[in-house]
Amino acid sequence: MITNRLKALALSETGFLFDPVTGHTYTLNSTGTRILDLLRKGISEPDLSSVIAKEYSIDNSEAAIDCSEFVKTLREYRLLD
Repeated sequence: MITNRLKALALSETGFLFDPVTGHTYTLNSTGTRILDLLRKGISEPDLSSVIAKEYSIDNSEAAIDCSEFVKTLREYRLLD
């Protein structure tokens, strides 16, 4: 589900992330950029790992852990509701 919080974030193709609410900036690696892009496109959290596993040719369980940790970090930084 796309939230207003996700819509407000400015994300470049190179992984530069700007939060206009706080003024903070972040740099994401390519995987983090892709995960955030998928979330902004409406991909649900449970479906993230299967998309990432397929795109990066990794095991589904590894992708699930990585996606879960990244989403947790987004929440800790209050970038995701």
